[in-house]
Amino acid sequence: MLPAGGGSPTYAKTVPVGNSTLVGTQALTAGAHNFVLTDLQYPAALTQLQSVVVSNGQVAQSLSAAGTVAFTATAGSYDVYAVATPAAQSAGGYSIQLTPQGGAAEFSLARAVADPTSGSTAFSFDTSLPSAGAYAANLQNFSAPVPLTAVRMAAVQVGLSLAPRLQQLARLL
Repeated sequence: MLPAGGGSPTYAKTVPVGNSTLVGTQALTAGAHNFVLTDLQYPAALTQLQSVVVSNGQVAQSLSAAGTVAFTATAGSYDVYAVATPAAQSAGGYSIQLTPQGGAAEFSLARAVADPTSGSTAFSFDTSLPSAGAYAANLQNFSAPVPLTAVRMAAVQVGLSLAPRLQQLARLL
């Protein structure tokens, strides 16, 4: 809703429709930002990837494929929506970052997606580590009630997949 004489919205609400998903809401600082959308290509490339950043019901910036685009943010709350489609019988992942130019990311996340007809389930777990250093990630198949037939894990740091590094380490074990 806008005042009759114009100006800032008095009420604005966006909702996901179709295959779009609200992946997060973040307060951004005012100034030039980069909007980065990445297909992590793990375990496979996505067939469709799109994202939009919205403020007060208005599109601040959008990407119709993986890439980077600049936009100018006003201080305030932004909603981030995405559509990601894996290949048939497959899974994939993507990351999104909103970063002030020359600064650390104000919004950073990664999401896994699976084709619903594949019988696979994708799960994403977000965490922040308290400090720089070496960390261990553990993926365990408890075989309850039955062993899993397949399991995969990827770690993403600052929008980039650590999967190649994890695969190198797995070969050493």
